[in-house]
Amino acid sequence: MENRWVRWIRHRWLDDAALRLPHGIVERLAEGIRRCEQGHSAEVCLHIESSLPTSYLWRKQDISSLLQLRAKDLFASKGIWDTDANNGLLIYLCLAERSVELVFDRAVRQAIDAAQWETMLSRMTQHVRSSDIEAGMLELLDAMSILLAEHFPPSPGANLTNEISDIPTLQ
Repeated sequence: MENRWVRWIRHRWLDDAALRLPHGIVERLAEGIRRCEQGHSAEVCLHIESSLPTSYLWRKQDISSLLQLRAKDLFASKGIWDTDANNGLLIYLCLAERSVELVFDRAVRQAIDAAQWETMLSRMTQHVRSSDIEAGMLELLDAMSILLAEHFPPSPGANLTNEISDIPTLQ
């Protein structure tokens, strides 16, 4: 297990600097989310953090568990579980760890096999590790759109109300 001091230093070092993302990336990612949501009724939320909050860094858990816990906590605090069709999902990106986590509401978890998500997540993680966040995220959104459209097609004549903001949150 990684030394908690080393982890703390890495996360505090990147705390603000890592959120200096390329100009216009938030708008382009929001447009990618809007395009993704056009062909299905699921709700997609993107949260990008430069580093984990200090309260997570001192816990005696491996980093993978901490990232999953943080993603689940954000999923709950943002109310993504509270969509009408229980088909919300969160994409969580932690820049300090160059890691991506996905958290799904129960309808998505029941409808789509975890192996399909793992394939997408693996490709996205490769992009993040090579610092190509935008291309990786847009590729992930395109792949998600196809998969979600198979399982959550919009009802004929349905007004696809946006229950969750398409604008990525940065922290």
